[in-house]
Amino acid sequence: MRILSGVQPSGLLHIGNYFGMMKPAIALQAEGEALYFIADYHALTSVRDPDALRENCRRVALDFLACGLDPERATAVFRIFQETLTNIIRHAQATQVNVHLSEEGDKLILEVQDNGRGLTGRERSDTRSLGLLGMRERATMLDGEINIIGRQGKGTTVGVRIPLHHPAQDARK
Repeated sequence: MRILSGVQPSGLLHIGNYFGMMKPAIALQAEGEALYFIADYHALTSVRDPDALRENCRRVALDFLACGLDPERATAVFRIFQETLTNIIRHAQATQVNVHLSEEGDKLILEVQDNGRGLTGRERSDTRSLGLLGMRERATMLDGEINIIGRQGKGTTVGVRIPLHHPAQDARK
């Protein structure tokens, strides 16, 4: 199951927020891919003070964490995706990027393909490339894997496979 939901940080959360959105959202993260966001842009229609909006966003994030949202997985996948796009912008000379996010069995699959110059083998194995190293470390920390395939003049494909559930979480159930 894929879930995308958000909450508007227009003020302090209350018991209705907890029972109406947060508690079900936390329960559903174990059922499949769950992505939650704080809709701060949307809140601009009701909160005009930027400092108050920032504080409301911080409080909503803390409330979700306190209720048990697994930020490790969500953040790791986002950061891998973010670094992939950064590398494409900086190095690939691409004119097109295709992104595919799916679920296969108990794995989250992210595939990002560009039509740029293609990452070389030397670039792929360069130990000074902190961005690629960080992507690999994030995937490995979640018992996942990352594959980077560059084809000279035809682009690069980054494939990420991460278990939807961490083995430690499953052992606690």
